[in-house]
Amino acid sequence: MNRWAAWGWSLGERIRMRKYLRIGIRALLASGFVGVSVVGASLPGVSAATRSSKASSGVELAGGTQITRPTATADRETLQGDEALKLVSYPWQTMLPGWRIVFLPPRPGFLALTYRLDQRIEVYVRSDRSAEALAHDIAHELGHAVDVTYNNDQSRSMYRQLRSLSDTTQWWACNSCTDLQTLAGDFAETFALYAAPRYKFYGKVAPEPTPAEVHVIAQQVYAAVGAVGAA
Repeated sequence: MNRWAAWGWSLGERIRMRKYLRIGIRALLASGFVGVSVVGASLPGVSAATRSSKASSGVELAGGTQITRPTATADRETLQGDEALKLVSYPWQTMLPGWRIVFLPPRPGFLALTYRLDQRIEVYVRSDRSAEALAHDIAHELGHAVDVTYNNDQSRSMYRQLRSLSDTTQWWACNSCTDLQTLAGDFAETFALYAAPRYKFYGKVAPEPTPAEVHVIAQQVYAAVGAVGAA
């Protein structure tokens, strides 16, 4: 099964985006927003990470419609999600204050969504996902949250070096681009190996890091920016 990741906008984000579009591209650039198709532009909270379970050779950008959470979550999704969350060792509630993880019924084509502006991770729990697989899904999305919360140019540059990737390898996905073929997706997949039981690695830009390599990345990148707390 391929991993999917993309970026979409919530209703509030789309309202704000219309405002930016009205004031024109020049104003967008002045505010630090690179373009509506660019993932992870410096305008805070505009983008959200999407992961899909749809089988494909690549990763497509999902549409910009935010999922509306049902008024009640089925017991199965809550219980299955809570069990998987126990396998995630990263202290996300301490290190990512304000962020929430919610477990929802399956949504065709998607495994999870991460909304930057709302600081919310939505996980669409499928009955065919094992606890280890679901923990990996959660940890991948936490990797995106860590990325947008803690990373900076220096830490991303260090990550490139440790993964032996050139400066020309893009970090963010763009419209219709695959997340797993960018460093943002690679970072999230590597973080999942650090924060949850070693499951599978779906990154496409570099080979799967060994446990020793993940340990070095944790020390020189995660710890360096304070993403894992005090050493």
